[in-house]
Amino acid sequence: MYARWPRFLEERVRGAPGFASLIPRRSSRRRRGRVTFDLLREPWLPVLPLDSDHITQVSLVDLVLNAHRHRRLVGSSPTMTAALHRLVLALLHRAFTPDDDDWDELWMADPAHLLDEEDEFRRRLDRYVERTEPRFDLFDAHRPFLQCPDLARRPSWNPAKDAEPHQSTAVLVAPWATGNNRTLFDHTTATERPELSPAEAARWLVTLQAYDTGGQKTGYEKSPASSQTSLGSYFGCALLEGDTLRRTLLLNLVAYRPDEGRPTGTGPADRPAWEDDEVHRPDPGPPRPPRGLTDALTWPSRRVLLFRGREAAGASVVGVLRTPGTRLDGDLSQDVEPMAAFRERWISDSKPARTVPVRLEGVRGVWQYTQELLLPEVARWSRSGRKYQGKAGEKKLASKNKLVPSLVPGAEPARLRPLAVSRVDGSHVIPDSTVFTLRVFGQELGKNGGNIVAWYEEEVPAPVALMRARDRRIGYVIGEAVAYADNLGNALRVMETTYRQSFAPPSSGRRGKPSAALRRAALEIDFWPRVAEPFNELVRRLGVSVGSDAEIEQAATEWADVVHGTAGRAARRWAEDVGRRDRELLAAGESYTHYLRAATWLRDRHRENLAQYTEVS
Repeated sequence: MYARWPRFLEERVRGAPGFASLIPRRSSRRRRGRVTFDLLREPWLPVLPLDSDHITQVSLVDLVLNAHRHRRLVGSSPTMTAALHRLVLALLHRAFTPDDDDWDELWMADPAHLLDEEDEFRRRLDRYVERTEPRFDLFDAHRPFLQCPDLARRPSWNPAKDAEPHQSTAVLVAPWATGNNRTLFDHTTATERPELSPAEAARWLVTLQAYDTGGQKTGYEKSPASSQTSLGSYFGCALLEGDTLRRTLLLNLVAYRPDEGRPTGTGPADRPAWEDDEVHRPDPGPPRPPRGLTDALTWPSRRVLLFRGREAAGASVVGVLRTPGTRLDGDLSQDVEPMAAFRERWISDSKPARTVPVRLEGVRGVWQYTQELLLPEVARWSRSGRKYQGKAGEKKLASKNKLVPSLVPGAEPARLRPLAVSRVDGSHVIPDSTVFTLRVFGQELGKNGGNIVAWYEEEVPAPVALMRARDRRIGYVIGEAVAYADNLGNALRVMETTYRQSFAPPSSGRRGKPSAALRRAALEIDFWPRVAEPFNELVRRLGVSVGSDAEIEQAATEWADVVHGTAGRAARRWAEDVGRRDRELLAAGESYTHYLRAATWLRDRHRENLAQYTEVS
C-alpha cells in the first residue's frame, strides 16, 4: 500500500541512488529546426534491471526488445506504474496481434528472440513502429502524442487576466497541490510554473489520461463541462506478474484479433488513442463505449496540450492545458476492461445481485476478492443475506448468511476475473505448480472525486492450479474464509459502536466523544492488515493441495484459528486502552464481553459451515 508521494520527498531523492533516473536531465532532439521527443526512441520509461538495484530509463522500443533484462516497469506512484503498463500492453497487442498459438510460441521462445531482426515477431514490431512512429512525438506540431494542439486556440483565454494561455504543470503532476487537490506536504501555488523534462511530462501525461481526478472541468468552447473521473479510478487495475518484465508483459498479453471480435467486446474499429484522430479534436463529442481492448487501455479521458519552454539547448514543459475528454457511456463492464475483476454486491432479500468492479478499499486488503481475481466462474461462491450486525441479528445471520454458487446451473458463465488470468487458465505451456503474483493498483478519491486521498498497490499470490480449479469446494473454502474474517471485522466494529453509543444515544443528536473515529480507525488497522499475509499463505497452500481434501480442510482450520486469534487480540488491546477512566472503563468492559460472546458464536457457525465442505458438489 502506498501513500501520497509529497513533492519535498521527490526533491530529496533527486540525488539518491535508484531514484535519480526517475527525474532525468532534460533530453530532446532537434529535427529540421524543430524540437522533438520521440517516445519510441528516447529514454523515458523507468525500469528496474535484473542485475542492478538502480532504476534506469529506456525507450518504448528498447523496453520491448530487452524486457528479459529487466525485473519491473515501475513509476513514481502506483497509478503511474499501472498506466505505463497499460500503454505498453496496448502497443504490444497492436504490433503482434497474437492468437493462441502465437502466445504459446512467444512464451516458449528464447528470451532474447526479439533482438534477432529475422524473428517473425520482431518483424511485426518493426512494421508497426515504422507505420506509427510520427504519432509518438511528444512535441509534434500537428499530432503530438495523446494531445490536442487545437487547445492552444481556446477562445476563453483572456490576456488581460491570464499572464499565460496555459495552466501550471502542477495540473499534470498528481502529488503537487493545485485547485481542489490539496496536499499536506506540498505547497505549490497556482502562480508557480515548475518545469518538467520531456520524460517526466510524458509519464505524467499517460498517468493523467488514466487516473485524473473528477471535479468540474470547463469544456472547450461550447463543449459541455464534465466532472467524470478518468477510467482507471473506477476499478483496481490487476497485473499478473512474472519473474521478469518480459514474462509480465506476456502474461498480460491476450489473443487479439479485432476482425474476428477477439477478445469479447473488441471490433475492427478498435485502436489505441495515438492511432485515433479523435484525441486531437478539442470537442470530445457524446459519450461512447470503448471500441475494444486497446481503446480501453488508452482511453482518452482528457484533452491535453503541453506547452514547451523556449530554450535553445533543449526542451522543457512549462505549462499544460486540460479540458474534458471522451466520456464513458454507461457503466464499466467486463466486456471492455481487460485488467479489472468484477464482483457481486451483497445480495439483499428483495434485489438481485449485480456486478461491480473490484476496487481497493483502504485498510481492507484486496485479498478479500481472491475468488473474483483468480477462480474460474464455475468454482466461485457468493454470499447471500446479511453481515454480522450484533446480537439482535444473530438469528437472521444464521438463517440468511449462506454461500451460494455464483453460477446458476445451466447459465452461460461470464468472465469476471481479469482477462490475463483467463488466458493463463487456458495455456498448455504453463505447469499447474507455477505461482505468479497478481499485483493490483488503484487510487482513492475524495467525496466528490476532485482530490486524491491515497494511492494503493497490493498483491496476492496467484497459483496457476487455482486459476484452473473447477472443484467448487475450493471456492467454498475461500468464500468461507473471507466471510469469517468479514464477520469478525464487523463484530469488532459493533463492539466499538456499542461503546460509543452508550455515551451518546441516537435520540440525543450528539455524535459521541471526539476520539471515537480515531479509536474505530485504530481498531480496524489493528485487525485487517494483520490477516492479509495469513490469508495469502492459505491461498498458497490451497494451490498445492488441490485434490487433497485432508490438506485443504487442515489449511482452512488453521486459517480460522489465526484470524480468530488476531481479532481477539485486537479487541483486547482496544478494551485495555489506558486513555479510559471510570464509566468509560465499565462501558468498554461491557462491549468487550459482548464481543467475546459474538466471536464464539461466529466461530461455531464457521465450523458448522466448514464441516459442509465434503458435501459441496
